[in-house]
Amino acid sequence: MNLEELRQQIDAVDAELLRLFEQRMRIAREIARYKEEHGLPVLDAGREQTMLLERVARLEDRTLAGSAEAFFRTLINLSRDEQRRTQGPAPRAAVVPAGGGAAYQGVSGAYGEEALIAYFGENENRMPLDSFEDVIQAVLDGRARHGVLPIENSTTGAVIEVHELLARHCCHITGEVILRIEHCLLGVPGANVGDIKKVYSHTQGLQQCARFLDAHPDWERIPYYNTAVSARLVAERKDRTLAAIAGRHAAERYGLSILCPDIHDSGRNHTRFIVIAAQPHTGPSDKVSILLRLKNTHGTLYAALKPLAEAGINLLRLEARPSPDTNWEYLFFIDFQGTGDDPRIEKVLSVLEKQSESCRVLGRYLSAGGA
Repeated sequence: MNLEELRQQIDAVDAELLRLFEQRMRIAREIARYKEEHGLPVLDAGREQTMLLERVARLEDRTLAGSAEAFFRTLINLSRDEQRRTQGPAPRAAVVPAGGGAAYQGVSGAYGEEALIAYFGENENRMPLDSFEDVIQAVLDGRARHGVLPIENSTTGAVIEVHELLARHCCHITGEVILRIEHCLLGVPGANVGDIKKVYSHTQGLQQCARFLDAHPDWERIPYYNTAVSARLVAERKDRTLAAIAGRHAAERYGLSILCPDIHDSGRNHTRFIVIAAQPHTGPSDKVSILLRLKNTHGTLYAALKPLAEAGINLLRLEARPSPDTNWEYLFFIDFQGTGDDPRIEKVLSVLEKQSESCRVLGRYLSAGGA
């Protein structure tokens, strides 16, 4: 078969994909109307995660698993956006409620709530929400003064969804907190390890405890959208064969027994959470986070990092994500040291703005170790 014939096959497949894409969006609009009529939220994180895993599991060519996951994740996001467009804009709060408050993803007992308490204290008003995007939207709408989001884990790396949301929404990083993650196997009172048949947790919770779970090959691992929600599910079902991987905070909150403590693979398992707000931080800072979009040409990343090196600025972190609207171009999330009164920072940012497609300051704030 020659090249032209192969390209004709691609054209035919693309035409069918477009037809199916339009059909999927039409169904998404119908789902949006149903949810609106019945008071249901657009986001069903548990359903989305289960659907994503099921779709990828159907692959015959397992070497395409990563690409298939990215494809369906994008398709799910587009369907969710279409549902929100169908329902129209959410009502915006005119002012931040008295006392401010901070939003986090999950339910009471989540690591996000622990991070919130660690940063703001026990007395801060807390707003649990269904998704990371809901947290950002609550901040932008004025329903919450701050939001707390996980940005990276020392074991499993970047939280990809949060990076993608930071690129899409104009919120500002105003602080950070690092939380030690202590995963435990939780069960109903009276249960023991020998009773367990199914284990629920967030996908990262399952990944971070892989060695422990591998020692129990008969257990079914069930990804769920939050560690604390997994704990709540086990508590509600009162089934001795069910367990959750979550923290001690969740065990206390839902009256569960710790069947096995500290089951994570790494003894140094930490998650860095960022604190976001609708307006930039104006106080002392020792850290800068930026988002760069670079041209897909030779040496652009080197040229972007060179001003930092020449100015003697310490690069703390570099994370690359594919551009959502251009093939083979990337967004770079960069953290580096820099105080608010350091003249080198403005000079470097000025250079980056000139030589990049775009340069956006995500935040200038005190690092978790800052004073």
